Amino acid sequence: MKTVKYGMIALAAVAILVCAPLAAGNASGYIVFNGRTYTPTLIDEFDYLDFGKWSYCPEMERQDAGGEWRNACSTVEDGKLVITCAVAEDGTPISGGLRSRSAYEQTFGLYHMRFKMEYADGLWYAFWLYTDRMEEGSVGSGATDGAELDIVEIVPKPGELCMSVHWDGYGEELKSCCELTHVDKGFFDEYHELWYEWDQDGYRLYLDGTDEDCLLFDFPGSEEKYGDGTCAVPCDLVISAEFGTWGGDIDETQLPAHFYVDYVHAYTRVYGITYDYDGGALPEGAGNPAGYDAINGAELNAPVRTGSVFGGWYDNPGLNGKPMTCIPEGSTGDGTLYAKWLAPSLAGGRVTAPQGSVLILAEYDACGRLSALQCKTLDADALCAAPSSLGLTVPAEGEHRLLLVSKGSFAPLCKAYQSGQGH
Repeated sequence: MKTVKYGMIALAAVAILVCAPLAAGNASGYIVFNGRTYTPTLIDEFDYLDFGKWSYCPEMERQDAGGEWRNACSTVEDGKLVITCAVAEDGTPISGGLRSRSAYEQTFGLYHMRFKMEYADGLWYAFWLYTDRMEEGSVGSGATDGAELDIVEIVPKPGELCMSVHWDGYGEELKSCCELTHVDKGFFDEYHELWYEWDQDGYRLYLDGTDEDCLLFDFPGSEEKYGDGTCAVPCDLVISAEFGTWGGDIDETQLPAHFYVDYVHAYTRVYGITYDYDGGALPEGAGNPAGYDAINGAELNAPVRTGSVFGGWYDNPGLNGKPMTCIPEGSTGDGTLYAKWLAPSLAGGRVTAPQGSVLILAEYDACGRLSALQCKTLDADALCAAPSSLGLTVPAEGEHRLLLVSKGSFAPLCKAYQSGQGH
């Protein structure tokens, strides 16, 4: 079991590269953490208590020492979140907490906090991630369909610092894994920084640096003891302190004690995208993203190629499965997208139009401009001949054309239809 003593963990050469200039305490750009690119999702320097990002933890009894969370115990002072632990006049141990519920949540991510905790018996301090799926009692799929992720819990009296995963709900089926190290009283005299990385591979906690010497815990999510699968549902961030017998007997001479948080930075992973245009190119002025994140996904633009109709983006070189018009929220992983092209056959006015295409029957006005008369969205790939085969009716007069809008590209499909023709 590793023991951590104040002064014995050197501040490591930080393995973080900055892709955009970041002032101290200002995470306004991309960062690269241990070779992986991240973009900010939640940045709070605690200049004030921002209720657009946080709400109070509910005022309620907590744990097994008769303690309660009280809103008044969570304040912002001198640019820091301050959670005060005390004993009220009626003898009730009181503390508090903030949670990002309803304002912010994400699946997977990187979390960076700077904090200081004052020593006191009978309590502990925590950063943790929470999902309602635990309250709902989600059981049977390991941690993948919901878990409580205790980034760190620090218990002053026994000097324990631990990281935990809890899954299968809070009822009788609850399962947990906790690993801990020890800190001495000197730990509580200084500010510390932690980095917590949660991804498909598991959970990793770094303290006061990011090289291997500062890696306190590494939980491979695929192992049964750590949840038999990594939590893959959105979680809220919680910062709290509470009284309980885990921390031993309360010593009121040590109170009030305070939990100071200088800042909280949360990030989501940015994944890379490469494109195989297969001879096509994007229209002038258009672009496609070089990356995306799981929270926002990405919109995709359609390329064009002379003599072809774009048939959609595919995530495999065999062009199997359904075409993609975007990368949906919640997606993860680097990848390559492949363009599919359809070759319209103008002979006889026939063309294969891909699913999701919009077919438009248009006519020329007096100035030679096309205007749409009828539209139809295809719910499956279709071999298109005359408009009548598509359920479109050519008016008795005028000159008309059948046009295709396919994933943003625009092309004529077949010959002109004069009045009385092509029905």
